[in-house]
Amino acid sequence: MRFLIILTLIAQLKISSQTANEYYNSARSKYNSGDLKGAIADFNKSIHLDTNNYEAYRERGRAKNKSGNKNEAILDYTKAIQINQWDAWSYFYRSNAKSESGDKDGAVIDYDKAIELDPNIAKIIRNCLYCK
Repeated sequence: MRFLIILTLIAQLKISSQTANEYYNSARSKYNSGDLKGAIADFNKSIHLDTNNYEAYRERGRAKNKSGNKNEAILDYTKAIQINQWDAWSYFYRSNAKSESGDKDGAVIDYDKAIELDPNIAKIIRNCLYCK
């Protein structure tokens, strides 16, 4: 009897639990639909299950930045960079948040690093400048 109860509990845990990747995908979907609060909640769950997923930190940073939480976004981008120092997009997004927060010098350093890692980002930055 005890064995059946344990098996039932294990089965329920497996059915109800999601993987870090599933939470990440759910969060991206919520972000894309404009549900920033839901996206951040799912990114939190994804990161809780996989603390080395730099993309989850980067994307949670984007959601926080879009929500107006620039400082928290910068912390997430910084964590993403600590995990993967070769991710040009983390530098790019952090540079935007720094610029919007008034840290122009820090923004330039991050823009330069992003361009160093991915020269195509220079085209994006140039196009953004022409849009303004």
